[in-house]
Amino acid sequence: MNDCQAISIVRERFPDIDEEIFQYIEGVLSSTDDFESSDDIYEAIGGILEDILENCVMISFGKFTITNGVSESNENKILDAPVQLSAKAAEMENKDEVIKSVWMVEREDVSKVDQKKLEKAEAKLRGKAEKRESDKKGTPPPIVMNMATASQVVSKKDRTLDSKGGANTKDIRIENFDVAFGERVLIQNATITLAFGRRYALVGRNGLGKTTLLRMISSKNLRIPSHISILHVEQEVTGDEVIALDSVLEPDLLLLDEPTNMLDMKAIIWLENYLMGWPTTLLVVSHDRNFLDIVPTDILHLHTQTIDSYKGNYENFLTTRGERLKNQHREYESQMQPVLKPVEKETTVTFRLPETEKLSPPILQLDEVDFAYSTDRLVFKKVDISASMESRICIVGENGAGKTTLLKILLGELEPTKGHRFCHRSLRIAYFTQHHVDQLDMRLSPVSLLQSKFPGKNVEEYRRQLGAFGVSGDLALQQLASLSGGQKSRVAFSIMCMGNPNFFILDEPTNHLDIETIEALGVAINNFKGGVVLVSHDERLIRMVCTELWIVEDL
Repeated sequence: MNDCQAISIVRERFPDIDEEIFQYIEGVLSSTDDFESSDDIYEAIGGILEDILENCVMISFGKFTITNGVSESNENKILDAPVQLSAKAAEMENKDEVIKSVWMVEREDVSKVDQKKLEKAEAKLRGKAEKRESDKKGTPPPIVMNMATASQVVSKKDRTLDSKGGANTKDIRIENFDVAFGERVLIQNATITLAFGRRYALVGRNGLGKTTLLRMISSKNLRIPSHISILHVEQEVTGDEVIALDSVLEPDLLLLDEPTNMLDMKAIIWLENYLMGWPTTLLVVSHDRNFLDIVPTDILHLHTQTIDSYKGNYENFLTTRGERLKNQHREYESQMQPVLKPVEKETTVTFRLPETEKLSPPILQLDEVDFAYSTDRLVFKKVDISASMESRICIVGENGAGKTTLLKILLGELEPTKGHRFCHRSLRIAYFTQHHVDQLDMRLSPVSLLQSKFPGKNVEEYRRQLGAFGVSGDLALQQLASLSGGQKSRVAFSIMCMGNPNFFILDEPTNHLDIETIEALGVAINNFKGGVVLVSHDERLIRMVCTELWIVEDL
């Protein structure tokens, strides 16, 4: 019996029950999930019901049953078949058993209860509710898993053609489709065409729905002809997966999501050459500017809930789009009647790193440093390096060569096996790594996360800090679980800068960031008055900011 049924039966069986008593009982029965056990429920209403009915009490709701003050759990009991309650009651009557259910025994029309007992019970209930609320305050809300959905207008002709296998072309046309994530519409009334054998790059700002669109295509939530085979590789391609691409039967459509993340320079060059010879259709999401200038034959630009198509690589896209926007603006300015809408401009992305004061050198240095994880595994030998407040150092090398190990020695997280590490006493190092992004509490909003790590400030200060990294408006109040990878990275940057560091060590900071945000990061690094040590595979960012190159190689 559910809560609503119990309340309605109380009203039906005892129409003359005192209204104040009924409201109290109704309040308890309608909020049974707030009670930890049936004993708590009985304590709240059992005594009052006993006063009214002078005898026994049996109430069953949800997962608890209370019978004459004895509580029983209803959990994990599964009925073999539906139970007809009227038949059960008749069966009990035939056996001349005493029926002790509140719902089966007639009582006086007017019920009475001790007013003091009612007040005492209400006070107890309020106390328990306040305690529960107090206990809950420190517990973050559960992660709300929003679902991605797609809808599409498909003609009867296309459905018939597809069902009969008549549409055997390898070209793909996805018409008149919408994509949403939870209640948020990402793409509306869009159409894209993927010609067989061409290589398409899907580009756009973080959080607009690029990864979601790939998933909708791979799951065939959008209409893809049934004879089209699809291979979808999500996020970064590891070494094993790169080999796997060559070993599987070639799909008609290959979907890649940020394939260059976590790859070193050598692997990226190999992947670029490999994809240049890809024989079927390729649709790739990437924010690697150099990769986008080499691999794609076409660009699909996702913006303002629509997708525009451009021929050529990313450089051609920028030129063509710039001309297109100028023409649209001229048409808008020259119109006699306000028919055309003004050209929508994407907001400029900004990164604001904290202001800092200069420190006198030496700042951070390693003298004659050796490091080994074990006696037979020497990683570094006689390393002499130093960094200043003007440093813009980029560390490059193959994966596994020891780049991250070197960063941890600079940070002081690993002790040199031999030699010395010197660090200025006023140096405040901020360390960014993808691992830190993955360790964020996904149940919290960006504002709540900053509040938990840096308590005591007003909400506007947290919002200003997040806004300095492009996390503003409703985005700052959404659960982190609902944000894109790039948006989570921006939140991690805002946390990192909240401690007002004067030196940055950044390990692959561009993973998941869109092109505009990478550009903004480069500008912010160049304007920063402190030192920067950077591990990155993003060639454009390296050329933009680095003045010194450290190459890590195997011994």
